[in-house]
Order: sequence, then C-alpha cells, then structure tokens
Amino acid sequence: MDICIPVKYNLIISTDNPNKGGKLVFNISNTGQRIAFLRMEKGLTQEQMADLLGVTGQAVSKWEKGRALPDTALLPIIAKVLDTSIDRLLTGQDVVIPASPYDNEYEKQEYYWGLQQSVLAEQIVNLMGSQSAGKRLLDIGSGEGRDS
Repeated sequence: MDICIPVKYNLIISTDNPNKGGKLVFNISNTGQRIAFLRMEKGLTQEQMADLLGVTGQAVSKWEKGRALPDTALLPIIAKVLDTSIDRLLTGQDVVIPASPYDNEYEKQEYYWGLQQSVLAEQIVNLMGSQSAGKRLLDIGSGEGRDS
C-alpha cells in the first residue's frame, strides 16, 4: 500500500551539515533566487538559459520564482552553466567532505597499474583457493582500478 504525503514547496528541509556540525538548510525560494542571481551574473536571459538546458523559459521562470525545482538530472548541467557547485546552488554553501586516507593513494599511477602489491587482492586470491586457479587477478575482479 502506497502512502502519499503532500509536500509544500516552501518547506524547509534540514540535513546534517558535515562542515559545521549543524544543519544545512534547503529552501526552494532561496534556491530560485540563487538561480536567478547566478543566471543574471552570467548575463543570460531566461530563454538563453532554457535553450542551454533543453527546457522551456517557463520552467526557468518557475524555478526562479520558487514554484518548482529543476529535475535532479539537470542540476549538474545548471551548476556547470552557472559556474557553481550543486551544493551552493541548492543551499548557498559548499559542503566539504573530509578527505579519505586513501585519496592520495588513488591519485598515484602505481595504485592503478599494479606496481605496488595489493595485500587485499592477495587475501582474496588466498580465500578463493582452488577457485582462483588458472585465472588472472583482473578476471576475478577486485572492483578497483582506473576503468572499473
């Protein structure tokens, strides 16, 4: 059984903000105002922006007036056209995710081209035992690598 909950567009939605330990506030009216401001800052009309995004000028107008939100699939394109991030577009803030201890490793060529021995890959092969006989490690599929 599906349950339908009516949603008001001016509702404020809060989520955890990893930057400040507080709340990240999302408001459709503010998002629309940001879209309008950034569009005008770029010197684009609503029609020009609509053409770039493959939508109607009415759609852009609705976003800017806080009557609707862009489809989520359009957010990366809108952010690129307006030279901003999706986070800043929706919330007015950039959300910074703390670096992973592996981030620097992923940037090294040796990580991808097997120049360093992988302890995890060796453990997987050992656990598979006879199932791994005659197979190359890439055939087993570690799920990591440049093109995976």
